[in-house]
Amino acid sequence: MLTEHWDYVRLARRTVLFERAIVKVMRGKEHVLDLGCGVGILGALCLRAGAAQITAIERTSVSEIAAETFARAGHADKSSVLRGLSTRMTIDEKVDLITCDHVGYFGLDYGILSLLQDARSRFL
Repeated sequence: MLTEHWDYVRLARRTVLFERAIVKVMRGKEHVLDLGCGVGILGALCLRAGAAQITAIERTSVSEIAAETFARAGHADKSSVLRGLSTRMTIDEKVDLITCDHVGYFGLDYGILSLLQDARSRFL
């Protein structure tokens, strides 16, 4: 299970491109939902770009690594990691931005379109 996540993390150029995109859309102080957060890289990048709060959702035990990622980056107080399927969850308040790197290698893996439609209608 971790192999896939570490494969993504090792793609340094990909991470740089995500960071540039995040910086372009962040205005500062947003509450961001990191959907399918994996090890928490996108959430951490959002926090570095000025997000006020990250709510991260991950269905697997790698969610524990995401919580550690936020803590090691000094953002434990600005992050919450929820384990489960986003389609079966609720969160306390709406978010300003949803980020998601849950597309696998092909781009449409994991039923991403319906996942994002659900998140948009319920969480934004």
